[in-house]
Parts: sequence; C-alpha cells; structure tokens
Amino acid sequence: TAMAGLSGAAQAQTAAQQTTAGTTVSNTASVSYTVNGTPQTTNSTTATFVVDRKVNFTVVTDQSGFTQVNLNEQNVATRFKVTNTTNGIQDFLLNPDQTDISVGILPGTDNFNVLNLRAFVDANGNGTYEPDIDVKTWIDELAPDASVTVFVVGNVPNTPGAAIAWDSLQVIAAEGGSTGTQGAALIPTDL
Repeated sequence: TAMAGLSGAAQAQTAAQQTTAGTTVSNTASVSYTVNGTPQTTNSTTATFVVDRKVNFTVVTDQSGFTQVNLNEQNVATRFKVTNTTNGIQDFLLNPDQTDISVGILPGTDNFNVLNLRAFVDANGNGTYEPDIDVKTWIDELAPDASVTVFVVGNVPNTPGAAIAWDSLQVIAAEGGSTGTQGAALIPTDL
C-alpha cells in the first residue's frame, strides 16, 4: 500500500526584498533652485508611515513519490515544507487532513483513510520523523525567508485491498513574537 502527500504552492516575493513589518518610514522632499543667482533650498514637511505586515507563505510537498507503507503500520509520515515569505516573524498553525478526491488530477485512486492524523514540526532539521523529538504541533517564530519541514503522521488501517491514501496539510498564519507560545490565527483586514 502507499500513502502520499499533496499540497498547494503560492508564489510570493521573498521577505528579504521587503521592508520589515512595523518599520517606520519617513520621507522629506527637498528642492534646490536659484532666484536671481542666489541658491535656495526648501524642504517639505515630513510624511511618516509604518510598514504593514504582508502575509505570504508557501506549502509544498518535500518528498518525491509515495510514502511506502504496510497494513497496520503506525506513525507513517509524509513530508511538507513551509516557507515564510511574510515581512515579519510568524507562527503557523498546522491542520493535517485527508484528501478524498480521485478526479484524475492525482495519480491513482484514494481508497482508504489514514487514522489518527497529526502534524509535527521537524525539531532538528534532519528531515526524518522522530516521535520522541518532533513533538511541536505548530511552527514557532519562523523568520522571514526561513523554511521548516512538517511531517503529517498517521496510522495505516489493517484493511485488505487498501492501496492509496492522499493526505494534505493546511497551514494558517498566526501571530509571532513570543517564543514557545502559539500565536492566534491572523484575521485578514480590508485595505
């Protein structure tokens, strides 16, 4: 039997090319000219604004091909990569899910669900799911342009004939700023 990961990807400008959220920007225009041969300079009043947060991130499958599994196998993992392309430090909430679609856009037909589906962050960055080490269930304080591996983990049922299960990972941007504390989900505002 086999289980594979699925994801959506978004393209965004890298945060390094942006100004960090919360930065105060001040602009003053200066004009130099001459009147009857006498140099003159005039400055405008200073306009100031604070850079808003632009929330962007990508989620992509971080493995090639299916994850091979056996019937009744426990703690089977598929691997995803989450990249923060926001212009600030963010937390990200993780929500693993079954993708019960078989409409021709994915190879094979989904015919079973993985049980006890969970998501864990790769704590040591080695790309291998380790149940005693990879225990955090949200991404904490991810810096701009940084990436982290997330494992979607589940148990394969003992169902004869089971061949393919599709899992997916929904990621929600959350407030950053406090290490070790899960931030609240961000709520979009109209511009």
